[in-house]
Amino acid sequence: MGEKRYKVYAKKADFRGLGDKYNIDPVVIKVLTNRGVTEDKIENYIKPSLDNIHDPYLFENMKETVELIIKHVLSKKKIYVVSDYDVDGVCSGFILSDYLCLIGGEVVNIIPDRIKDGYGINKNHIDIAFNDGASLIITTDNGIAAIEAVSYAKEKGLDVIVTDHHEVPKVIDENGDSKYIYPEADYIINHKVPDCKYPFKDMCGTGVAYKLILAINEYIKLSLDTSFDSKFDEYIQFVALATVCDIVSLTDENRDMVSAGLKLMKNTKNLGLKSLIEATGIKKDSISSYHLGFILGPCVNSSGRLDTANLSLELFKTSDEQRAKKIASELAELNNERKDMTEKNTKIAVDMAANDTNNILVLYLEDCHESIAGIVAGRVKEVYYKPVIVFAGKASDGIIKGSARSIDSFNIFDGITKVKDLTVKFGGHKMAAGLSIKYDDLKEFRTRINSENILSEEDLIETIYIDCKMPLDYISYKLIDDLSVLEPFGKDNNKAIFGLSNIKVKKIQIFGANNNVLRFDLITDSGKIVSAVMFTDAFAKVALLEEKYGKNEVNKALAGKDNNVRINILYYPMINEFRDVKSIQVNITNLVF
Repeated sequence: MGEKRYKVYAKKADFRGLGDKYNIDPVVIKVLTNRGVTEDKIENYIKPSLDNIHDPYLFENMKETVELIIKHVLSKKKIYVVSDYDVDGVCSGFILSDYLCLIGGEVVNIIPDRIKDGYGINKNHIDIAFNDGASLIITTDNGIAAIEAVSYAKEKGLDVIVTDHHEVPKVIDENGDSKYIYPEADYIINHKVPDCKYPFKDMCGTGVAYKLILAINEYIKLSLDTSFDSKFDEYIQFVALATVCDIVSLTDENRDMVSAGLKLMKNTKNLGLKSLIEATGIKKDSISSYHLGFILGPCVNSSGRLDTANLSLELFKTSDEQRAKKIASELAELNNERKDMTEKNTKIAVDMAANDTNNILVLYLEDCHESIAGIVAGRVKEVYYKPVIVFAGKASDGIIKGSARSIDSFNIFDGITKVKDLTVKFGGHKMAAGLSIKYDDLKEFRTRINSENILSEEDLIETIYIDCKMPLDYISYKLIDDLSVLEPFGKDNNKAIFGLSNIKVKKIQIFGANNNVLRFDLITDSGKIVSAVMFTDAFAKVALLEEKYGKNEVNKALAGKDNNVRINILYYPMINEFRDVKSIQVNITNLVF
């Protein structure tokens, strides 16, 4: 299992003075300081707004891109939008194609089939567009690595605009030097392009598509004295969904866009989104980034994983309420099927990796559906804290497909670039990638990616940062309410983590159909009882307590009798509401032994 190291932040600021200034608890100011939020940025952080987002015309070639799109809209020739089959691809394709239709474009949105087409635009999509009389192809959430496909489109006489957020591909010459290679598109809208001066570098594909339609709308306002502002309240909701699900940084303008999207989603007018919220049982008034990332997003993804992503696209496009409800129900069922497959294959992969001494784990699950390879890779990474590449499914024409998930200390995109000669297809970014290789090259790929990428022991220790040590007696309803200004949570803006050691345990209980809930009644310094819950393998944690304190003392705690059990915890305070009665509870994220 992966080794963990715990560190308490030691950043300084006038926590009490700033807390008084903004009328929030000093602990919240400390958490903000730990996140790198300086005094001059606190106001914008605790009051996110779309007024804070960057000018879309800061993108390289945005003006020329907009003018080219307007030209094709006015020509009434077909525009093909080619997106991806995940949440980000579906959402980016939807908002761009919907907006272009709104302003009078003849638009067709293609989503590649995960199994038949694989990731990204290919020559088959070019042929379909060309034979249908299209004059322009726009990619969303893909295209930056589609060197051959874009060249093919240009040979066919088509205009091509690439909008993407993935890393620009590199090649390494015989001297070991790397250089960027670009598709021969007319224009590229991607903040990851090295010369692009756009100030924020971690948007998802839907964020980039949103910036493009903002720029088009601004152009139309100035040039044609009209606008289509009314739809942007809907589009920002899809930006929020994709931003959280694609696990890009929830800082800077992403935070502003997700915050706005979540507020509007509570009363969404998009029939598909509304139906999916209802089908999954989410209370619309309490919808949060958690619901986007762990409930709605997986349902949208399930169609691209186990069926066709066109189902999710149809959900968002439909104006038929009954059809929306039917699709939403189907997606929820598909997601349940995906969950079962994921649990089964994660166990197989974790067991497979148990005795693997490589620092980069390369696993092949022949009987696993290729669509869940990324999820499985992520789960294995969490267990062993190593970069993980999972290839899944039987070879097709001698080719196997895989997904990679990495750790903070290792850039998986650069790592795979070093062995790019063994890949058939490859793209991604620092923390995740997708690739295809020849099955016959699997052994060599595993060997070389480990020999050409050296990770130290230090790299493989997961560092968990604790915001501060906070006694349970300090927790109040106001503090919990004040902590809500930190939302929405996500990458680079995680929930606060508080630590406390040597806490007396009054009682231990095990709950859950799978014995996955561990509950403690904890005794505070003042003698109060605070309930704490942890979602974990409850029996495994109890066994660790038995090793430390002995079975007799733990049995006393399980019976609620006086005992000597003490625990060290990392936690987050929350309000528990049961039968209309509210109480303070702590959610334990780690038991530290």
